Amino acid sequence: MAAAAAKQGSSFAATLEQGGLDAAALHGMKAPVAEDIKREPLTYSRLITGTQALGRALSGSVVTLDGARDNWFGPWPPPSLLDGEGAVPTEERRPRA
Repeated sequence: MAAAAAKQGSSFAATLEQGGLDAAALHGMKAPVAEDIKREPLTYSRLITGTQALGRALSGSVVTLDGARDNWFGPWPPPSLLDGEGAVPTEERRPRA
């Protein structure tokens, strides 16, 4: 792939989006690139369309470490989350082995 990118004049610092578009241009929009959850072929066209839609949906949002979309607009942390001492309860870490 590096050789193909060099031949096309693409930069290695290109974005993931641009890399996908370059690959689609090289292989064709109808070329299969992956399989979906039903094990059906996913073309560059479907992949790019889906990622652009997901990008628009998540634009400006914060995605938490557990994958949840965080659209909290109130004070942080929410008062209902605080314990009796005013701190956010957290799990204790295991000691290092």
